[in-house]
Amino acid sequence: MVTTSTQRPTYRFFNTGDGWPGLGTDGVTIDADGRLGLVVVPGVDPAGQVCLPVLTETIGPRGHRYVVQPDTGTVLVVDPPSGQPVAVWGPFAGPSSVVGDADAVFVVEADARAITRLDAEGIVDETWWATMSAWSGPVVALGIELVELAAGARVVVLAEADAADEGTRILVADLGGAQDETAGAAWNSLEERRRDPRTGRWQVGRVGALTGLAVDVAGDRLVVVAQGDVLCFDLAGRWIGRAETPTGWRSRRMFAVPGQCDTTRYVVTGVDAGAALVLDPFGAWARLGTFVCGPISTGAMQAVWRELRARTTVPVGGGLRLWTLGSFDEVPPDADSIPGDLSAPSTLAWTPLPGDPRGALVASEAAPYLWLGGLLTGDGRGSPTVEQVRVDVATGSWLSYLPPLYAEPGPSAEFLDRMLRWLQSDLRDNEELLDQLPARFDPRAADDTGTRTTLDELAGWLGVTLDEQWPESRRRAVTAEAHRLHAMRGTAGGLERLLSLCLDAPVAVLDPPDSVNLWVLDDVGGPQPALGLSTRLAASAPGGAVVDSTAIPGGSTLTDGTDYGAPLYEAGAHQFCVQAYAADLPDVRELQRLVDAEKPAHLVYHLCLIDAAARVGFQARVGVDAIVAGPAGDLVLDTGAGLGLDSALDRESPPDPGRSVRVGAAALGKGLQLT
Repeated sequence: MVTTSTQRPTYRFFNTGDGWPGLGTDGVTIDADGRLGLVVVPGVDPAGQVCLPVLTETIGPRGHRYVVQPDTGTVLVVDPPSGQPVAVWGPFAGPSSVVGDADAVFVVEADARAITRLDAEGIVDETWWATMSAWSGPVVALGIELVELAAGARVVVLAEADAADEGTRILVADLGGAQDETAGAAWNSLEERRRDPRTGRWQVGRVGALTGLAVDVAGDRLVVVAQGDVLCFDLAGRWIGRAETPTGWRSRRMFAVPGQCDTTRYVVTGVDAGAALVLDPFGAWARLGTFVCGPISTGAMQAVWRELRARTTVPVGGGLRLWTLGSFDEVPPDADSIPGDLSAPSTLAWTPLPGDPRGALVASEAAPYLWLGGLLTGDGRGSPTVEQVRVDVATGSWLSYLPPLYAEPGPSAEFLDRMLRWLQSDLRDNEELLDQLPARFDPRAADDTGTRTTLDELAGWLGVTLDEQWPESRRRAVTAEAHRLHAMRGTAGGLERLLSLCLDAPVAVLDPPDSVNLWVLDDVGGPQPALGLSTRLAASAPGGAVVDSTAIPGGSTLTDGTDYGAPLYEAGAHQFCVQAYAADLPDVRELQRLVDAEKPAHLVYHLCLIDAAARVGFQARVGVDAIVAGPAGDLVLDTGAGLGLDSALDRESPPDPGRSVRVGAAALGKGLQLT
């Protein structure tokens, strides 16, 4: 049935402010920006230097080196600075490897099928092995590590299983010899996952016998070698993926070794003698992963889902497929149910999204709930990403504008409706851009939430930088007047208005030539202005030096007459005064920064802060700079205080030469002394 309503579409987003709802992943992770992508796995480090660890020596108590000597069955203790032997421990029953920390040394005795713990004095801790052997039994160790897990220091041993047909086992013990059952249970039930190329489904299988093991605590990785493959898990035993190794490479053993700048590298040996390579723990991406998320709903029992728009990135060598699933319940489908390709069967009614996933029509049946599934593939050198997916609920299409004949039910109408919806969906982005124009050009409507907002972009177009600390009202006011202020830039009025807006406080910018009149004798018309208040004497005659009139040797201003009157304003030219109330400025440095950035480069200015210090003849303009102050402070000599301006003679308190002076009452030798 064709919908002919002309109502605008209703959008639903899968990536909401709280993330992807009901997300289930397999080989897919979420990055710091909230995008879905393939998980990171170890990859070959081309610049890595192969440096196999020496398993027969370690650094232990007192910073000494402990070196296994298989020929003599002993452990040699060496002082590193001098290189001189300190002691010889043993004999041991076939010592093969050793690990240590600041308190003890652990020696693997192959012939005794045991692990021996010794303290800093070389004394064997019989209790430790007795405790461990009670639950582990005899140990044929293939490798041993001493690591610091979240639960504490642990001894991790890769050992042969008790039965020959069981492969290997991982033993985890604390420094007291007790079993770490949590880590041991997780690490001995590892499951690897493979994708069946025929059916496209995941195949889950138990990891077989291990030949190598490395615990990377910093990277939250447990990396093992099984059947020649390097498999990566997290420390909880959850599957991550396979490491990227060269084609045809077969691994045998592996070790986690420290790299540069507190990094870790994995050294992997091959089945061929002398073959080894270095893996970066985060040097590649998995080749395949799936995800399922949802549902989204409109509340209608027969919601018809139409256009789907996705913001995705697919690198060269990668691929992305999306599926949709309509359902009548909120039971989440399994991520394993995503088909491996468009033709592979699926246990659920997943409908592939044909064509480019960035824009297509949803083919799933009408249902109240809609799920989204995805298959991400790569070549190990990059990962496709899914940033956002939007689905439109079916509303009106352009079919309603055609004659009714084209909308008659049937395959032709359905085909035409889908074609028109596809074109309508493709052009809707342009319509939305046009609808958003007022919000992009109107400073009162532009969005101002987040870090780099639409208002910031609009201000940037106008050459204005908005301070993130300003309140929203001030940011909008500055942006709204930015264009008009450009026409006034470089003028006293323009600078005054800009400073008042940016500081949200009244600021006055005074230009001396405009605010001061010249005092001229015999000026006809009106009363004479008062000299010293609003006038000043000219520095020289308007016409410059005139012989027998204004020419004074050494004090004349010569001119050719083209700049008549310029000498009158020479003393006040190229300078201005900025006045502001100190109480309105929490930080005067912000005012100075703005003035320095906006004033003409050739001008100098004087910053006058109006404070509570009103005096006759000084800050005495009522309504401008006259601010009544509190009681005047005492006059203290040698402090730069101005008598009558910001200080007064004290007539009340007793004479004190260090604090005040009483006129008519102070006498030398009686409270006033010369120093």
